[in-house]
This record gives sequence, structure tokens and C-alpha cells, in this order.
Amino acid sequence: PFMLTMLYMVWWGERELPANRGDLFRRFVLGLLNREKLLTAAKGDEERPPTVEGERLLQGLQALAWEMRGRRVREVSGKDYGVLTVVKREEAVRVLGGEEQLKRALDGTLIEGKESIKFRHQLLQEYFTAVALQKEMGRLEASELWLRERWWERSGWEEAAVLLAGIEGKDCGGVIRWLKEAQPEVAAKCILESGAGIKEGEGLQKELKEGWLARMVGPRRDKEPEGRAAVGRALGRLGLDNRKGVGLRGDGVPDIEWVEIGEGRYKYQGKWK
Repeated sequence: PFMLTMLYMVWWGERELPANRGDLFRRFVLGLLNREKLLTAAKGDEERPPTVEGERLLQGLQALAWEMRGRRVREVSGKDYGVLTVVKREEAVRVLGGEEQLKRALDGTLIEGKESIKFRHQLLQEYFTAVALQKEMGRLEASELWLRERWWERSGWEEAAVLLAGIEGKDCGGVIRWLKEAQPEVAAKCILESGAGIKEGEGLQKELKEGWLARMVGPRRDKEPEGRAAVGRALGRLGLDNRKGVGLRGDGVPDIEWVEIGEGRYKYQGKWK
């Protein structure tokens, strides 16, 4: 019901749906702020930015989502991070910046609960995590979000990364480059599933292909087979692994060495067939 409500609300306001989920959530959140009179007055056809109170609310929700993510990382210490989805009311009040901010978030139906507080939908929490991550990219290495010794395993940051690429809109190349060494599979997922554009598409694909092939079969070959397999999957998903014998020819036939065998009997393992 939540996702259907979100889709309808965004479509009704603009009579179209955005190209990616990051923009979809952004427009949905702005729609909720507009309902709560937390957007500034309209100026022509320009998108209305939040009021001071609206911006404070957004900052608080980003901080809450980031805090929930960070706490889960600290709690599990080296395992699949998963997602912390519920916090106590007093914790939400502290991170959001007071009871008034909590009330605004509840009234706006961005979060819900009484003694235990959670985001209205887990993907909404992932969206606010992605917005916070966008601001942290300048100081945070992607390798800090995936354990170096087994980076190919899920850490729980995957969905936020895809939404982050979508938030970048017309060019998510910076996000891809930020991810390419730490998590090739997630970088490929962002390209294929975020709905965002890439301005220097061919140049970036060449960069990914050369770097990832070197990690799979070249001089920078990953030590662990799981790592090499993950790099191979990333190359395969993007169609960048064009080594002889791996892909298909232009006519759709496997690109292997084919040998024509004529009619008649033939010898196989010492026996005539």
C-alpha cells in the first residue's frame, strides 16, 4: 500500500513518474512536506525548496537514518550488517533535534510509532541514508562500507548505494568511480538499476573493463576466488567481458573455436563411430 500510495501521489502531482527511484522518493518527500506547509512559496515553474523548518526536518531524518545504519554496523561488527529499523522514542527525539521535530515527522507520515519509532517504509529509510551518504562521499571511502577481507559479501549498504546513484540524476559517474574498487558488483548494479545517466558512458565503461579484467585475470588479480568471481559477475552484467570464448559472436553463437566435422565415420577415443 505504501509504494502504491507513493507512486500515485507523485504521478497525480506531475502526471508523470520519474526515471529512477531516487528521484521518486525525493518528489514523494517534497509532496509530504508541501502537505504540511513546509515548502516555500512558488516562484514560476521552479521546484519549491523546503522552508527553514522543512530543511531542519530533512536534516534530522537524514541523521536518524544514518545513526540507525551506523549503530547496526557497530552492533554486528563484521557480519552482514542488515538494517536497524526501530529505535526508542527518546533516541529519535535526540537525533531529530527535539519533540517538535519528532511531531513534524510523525504528522508528515515520514515516520511512525509511539514508544518505538521507525520509518514508514524501509525503502524510505534507505532513501534518507542515501541522501546522507551523498554528503559523506567526500570524506568516506567506499571500502569502509564493505569489509576489505570479504568485500564481495552483502553489507546492507547495497540499496542505499543504488538510490544514491539515482539521486545523482543525469550523471552518476562519480558514484560509480567511488564504488568501482570497493564493490564492482554494486557499481554494476547502480549502472543497470539506478535509472541515472552517465555523461561519459563509453569512457567509464572502458575504465571499468580494464580495471576489473586486471583484477580477475591480470596483474592485479584478486587473491580470493570469491573476489574474482564477483568481479567476473560485474563484468558479465555490463557485457564488458569480451575475452575469447566467454561471450557470444554478433550472430548470437558462442564465441568459441568451431571445427567443422564432415559426414561419415569418425574415430573417437580409439574407436570408430
